[in-house]
Amino acid sequence: MSVYAISREFFSFLKKKQDDERISVTSSVLNLMKITSMLLFASSVLSTAKQFFGDPIHCDTKEVHVDAGLFEHYCWIQASFVAPQKFVNNTKLRFQHSEEERVYQNYYQWIPFILFFQGVLCYIPYNYWKNYLIFGNPDATNIVALAKSLILKRGSHCGYALKYVFAQFLCVASLALQLYAMDWMMGGNFLTLGTKLLYIQTDDDIKDFDKNPLLKIFPRLIRCWFEGKMGMSGTPERYAALCILPVNVFNEKVFVFIWFWFIILIFVGLIHFCWSVITVACSLPRVFILRFSVNSSSASFAYDRLVQIRKRSRREENMDIASLSGRI
Repeated sequence: MSVYAISREFFSFLKKKQDDERISVTSSVLNLMKITSMLLFASSVLSTAKQFFGDPIHCDTKEVHVDAGLFEHYCWIQASFVAPQKFVNNTKLRFQHSEEERVYQNYYQWIPFILFFQGVLCYIPYNYWKNYLIFGNPDATNIVALAKSLILKRGSHCGYALKYVFAQFLCVASLALQLYAMDWMMGGNFLTLGTKLLYIQTDDDIKDFDKNPLLKIFPRLIRCWFEGKMGMSGTPERYAALCILPVNVFNEKVFVFIWFWFIILIFVGLIHFCWSVITVACSLPRVFILRFSVNSSSASFAYDRLVQIRKRSRREENMDIASLSGRI
């Protein structure tokens, strides 16, 4: 899928107006997953532009006898390290550190691909459900005929209901899998990212390597070693320089949003999944959904007919009718 196609679908989705005569049979969680995937695709495009067409890294090479461009490209490709720093009253306490204290990382160059892959994972549940729709998005004008058809063929849609529940499960599983995968990729610092950020109170905390997880995950200042030509002693000459990563200013904002947004989606998705299981297993919730949704909707013309159909099938309530009436 090209970048143009992704962008076109993203903006057309945002501009699309909901037609009053159309009935959506896709849950709000699945729609949120689709929106999330589009946002991730857009973030991937922006990160790609900043990384490949901008200035992702800049090193201070005044005291290094190496071409600045060569040094910066080398440091971008190789694993640079972040040294812990502590501040008190905006005063740096120390800078020299042992090898054990250094944090090596180079995953930030893969961020555009990671965001794109996350967008694919978020789109899978929506696409799974969309491909299994047996009647698409019906009109309000033919909802009665459709409901009657579902009743006459009741018992043959159990697989359809289970696929609906499984689609809700896929939403939660996809989000949880991504959180743990990102935590593994970022050295175990991502799962607690949001909670640690909430405890930051002072300017010293923002600059503290131990209190601000963003300094570990998306550092703005790194140190890089470059091994040059052989020296007089017969060993390679090593040059060190400080480098800044402007691209991480954008990356950290994206992943902070991802953390909070994914936590909210997981919470909402779990509630929706549990409710879907209950509605499939028990008939009482389906009766409640049918009565409440139809009575509170603008499609009151269909209420009497739906009640008549439900009375003829009181012993075997069908989940599909409740779901459809709730979308009128």
